[in-house]
Amino acid sequence: MDYYDGTKLLSMQDINGNKPEIFMCTANNTAGKTTYFSRLLVNRFLDSGDKFMIVYRFSYELDECADKFYKDIGSLFFPGTTMTAKRKASGSFSELFINDKPCGYAVSLNNVDNIVIQSNTKLYFLRKEITKLKYYISDEEMIYDKGIYYTIIKFKKGKKKYNRKELYFGPILLKNKGKVFEEYNKRELERLSLVLKMLPKNKIIDRIKTKYMISLYNKI
Repeated sequence: MDYYDGTKLLSMQDINGNKPEIFMCTANNTAGKTTYFSRLLVNRFLDSGDKFMIVYRFSYELDECADKFYKDIGSLFFPGTTMTAKRKASGSFSELFINDKPCGYAVSLNNVDNIVIQSNTKLYFLRKEITKLKYYISDEEMIYDKGIYYTIIKFKKGKKKYNRKELYFGPILLKNKGKVFEEYNKRELERLSLVLKMLPKNKIIDRIKTKYMISLYNKI
């Protein structure tokens, strides 16, 4: 049986020629990506003792986390081994063991008080999804480095409501409107205006989306 192979993904570099700190893998639910990366983590531990961390969204997902993570890959690739878990810090995370040797941890995001993310893509998605986990945006900063704009977002435990505009551009950035933020928005508005001019008339959906984004930038 063939399984998904993430070797090519893990060998890729970012636009600066460096190894990324985070890799994101998307595929359908039966592609085998979970099997590949789970097996990779266990092999690294067995070969060199490198521990790993499994991140869940909610604390209830920590229940029976060892069985959920290891049941299938253990029987397929690591027969004769078992994984167990022990809850720590009043159940806020679990320590994982393979054959009674500590191999890593399982944590849930909703047990984390503070999250800091630096990114130059998918900012709307990041703000929307993390605030769904009952975090609010406590601080934001946009920086420009080596031709790339980066946004640093700090989340804290709590809940606030944000409108679409705030999720796109960031509530703190909109409030402070620093020099780098304004430069970035000017460039993006120019880019979107050029894209709209180049889009064929029959690309109706693309034109509507582009016009909508232009309207958001014009309202900043």
